[in-house]
Amino acid sequence: MKHIIFLSLFASIAIQAFSQAANPVAVFKFDEGTGTAVKDTAGVFKGEIKNAQWADGKSGKALAFSGSNSYAAIKFTNLDGGFTFIAWTKPNAIPADLPFGETSIVARPGFHSSIAYTTAKKFFFNYWTTNNRNVVAMSSDESPSDAWYHVAGVYDKTAGKTFIYVNGELKGTAVSPEGTEIRKYDAVLYIGCGTTGGKYAGWYTGAVDDVKVFSRALTADEVRSEFAAQ
Repeated sequence: MKHIIFLSLFASIAIQAFSQAANPVAVFKFDEGTGTAVKDTAGVFKGEIKNAQWADGKSGKALAFSGSNSYAAIKFTNLDGGFTFIAWTKPNAIPADLPFGETSIVARPGFHSSIAYTTAKKFFFNYWTTNNRNVVAMSSDESPSDAWYHVAGVYDKTAGKTFIYVNGELKGTAVSPEGTEIRKYDAVLYIGCGTTGGKYAGWYTGAVDDVKVFSRALTADEVRSEFAAQ
């Protein structure tokens, strides 16, 4: 009996420690449902919605983007080490002749890092280095439009790798070029677009819900846990 109690207590502590370790820097539920203001659940990071519409989300409400001049810009914080972006998203079909063939779901200025969706119906996570190398972890599988997906992009600075997960499964990996660093960026987080040359670009067509940002690289188990919890 003592052994059972000890094991139960140990499992409980381990689960609690795991949950605490996975605490995000910010969570954007997009459950406001009205207006042009958006903020994280703690009320720390606030932003403005431009021409996006409120829609039904994976849970509660979400933001729907038209693919043209619709986005959310949020004043954020710098992430100097490893980090993770997570979002639930429901992409619409995008034109085959779209410039660059990609649209940004969650991005930092200058496409320095972003979760994106392509005309080939694949998600990817990328970042640009200080010597202008584009490091891309592309999903190996197609994700057809008009369905909800849990997408996670992980930048592991220590391991020198970046990963893309779809619905809790690892779908692509990229190795950072030796001796390179990720570009620095302005402290803004964009939802529904990216920027390049100081101009908005990569307009997303679809809905985005439950965006999370972590200031470290989540493990594969943690990404699966995040997917299962939603």
